[in-house]
Amino acid sequence: MADNEPDIRFAVGTAIFGDLQPADVALVAKLGYPGIEPYRGWLMHYLDRPRELKALLDQHNVILCTCSNGGPGQATEFIDPAGRQQTIDDHVAFARDFLSVFGCTHFKINMGARPAGGTSEDDLQALAITLNELGRRTAALGIRLAPHPHIWGPIERPHEIARILELTDPAYVSWIPDVAHLNLGGGDPLQLMTDHFDRIVGGPLEGHRRELSRLHRPHADQGAARQGDPLQGSRHRRRRSPRDLATPASAQFPGLADPRSRSAARERGGGHDRGEAADQSSLRDGDARYHPALSDRASTPLTPR
Repeated sequence: MADNEPDIRFAVGTAIFGDLQPADVALVAKLGYPGIEPYRGWLMHYLDRPRELKALLDQHNVILCTCSNGGPGQATEFIDPAGRQQTIDDHVAFARDFLSVFGCTHFKINMGARPAGGTSEDDLQALAITLNELGRRTAALGIRLAPHPHIWGPIERPHEIARILELTDPAYVSWIPDVAHLNLGGGDPLQLMTDHFDRIVGGPLEGHRRELSRLHRPHADQGAARQGDPLQGSRHRRRRSPRDLATPASAQFPGLADPRSRSAARERGGGHDRGEAADQSSLRDGDARYHPALSDRASTPLTPR
């Protein structure tokens, strides 16, 4: 890294746009952000032509800091041994054929759906085997594997985070914390990030509504949520539309968009974090409504190119 380069770069999580278009890249550059972090599921039209996307980003002096996993044609079975090899092979192929084109130095991944009844020690052991092998293979490409603890995922609670980091090899497996998800999972974000700081490669900047802070509760993994549970029917987050962001990057972030409830599962986007697709034409026309079930808007990679 050159002496005049910043230690921290900010990137826009492009799930806010849906399928990435040239106008979206131009807007990111106009707002002063140096990079983007998309989901694989929102880049399907570029998967077999990554150099075309690279040329578009270069035109606007924007980098792709990483691209989250998920979407059609990529297995995300990280726990079941029967699906392990396909998951590893699919992720290695994506790292080799896509991420390497952009010079990405880390690979942010979600880890599939949370097991029914919660994540057991056996699940953690199985997940660690997958992460260690996948991390070993991506390391050979110069790319560090960076799993992302996420509510509704297998790594959600503080003890799960600590345990998976204990079970995985620091030489191959880093992590990407998110203060909102760490808090919603019942943890102390500052303590968790302090305890495991040496393995952090980046972190999404997200918030959540205060009333959702009670996720860490005894019945959380015991089936359906009880009446009055603040998370009942509320797997959504407040979001900003592109119009909300169309101010100088140095300005205060204006008006949060009104949330809309999840109404149907979608099979696109990152790993287990699925929700109804937004009306992308309305978004680009400046509609302030945005479906907030899409994940990770802004990421801060700590080891930029």
